[in-house]
Amino acid sequence: MDRATADRIVEAVSEALKQVEKDFGVKLVERPRCTFSDADARLRFTFADDTAASRTKQAEKDERGASVLGLTKKIGDKFATRGRVFTITGVVLRRPKFPVSASRDDGRKFKFPVLDVNHAPAVS
Repeated sequence: MDRATADRIVEAVSEALKQVEKDFGVKLVERPRCTFSDADARLRFTFADDTAASRTKQAEKDERGASVLGLTKKIGDKFATRGRVFTITGVVLRRPKFPVSASRDDGRKFKFPVLDVNHAPAVS
């Protein structure tokens, strides 16, 4: 098996998995990963529960992390720094220097220290 064949298989499986998403109410997290050799191909794909319950569990974890770190803004709040607008998307306690995750207005993701976020002006 070669890379071109493996890529075609991944595309076909991705299309077929769209029906699985609809039937079971789950969301394909990322494009299926494929490893292959001369004799076979192995696919790995990850689904996430697309319900509000799974989102609220992560949101609760982020809110607890924000309160532990002393973050004054909430998840989803927007702030302006370096001439751009950022939206807070999460808090990761394992990153002590840059625990706040945020996405820029163009979709790129960044990490910030708590002090920078707390002192940045809020944007509505």
